[in-house]
Amino acid sequence: MFGIKPKIGDQILYTDVTFEEASGYYPDGSRKEEWDIKYPNEQYFVDQLKGVDQIVIGGFHFSDCVR
Repeated sequence: MFGIKPKIGDQILYTDVTFEEASGYYPDGSRKEEWDIKYPNEQYFVDQLKGVDQIVIGGFHFSDCVR
């Protein structure tokens, strides 16, 4: 993790994809086609939620389809 300072009571959820897999670009800078971008499995996140009252999205997913 980079730039995150967990506070008491925080729970960090992990994803099943890497930044490179979720990025819209290949390492050489060329743009990926939509079908080649991997999105996280929502159930993987839900299974990690135990007694959570509020969710704050951070990391490289914070701006990806999050209201």
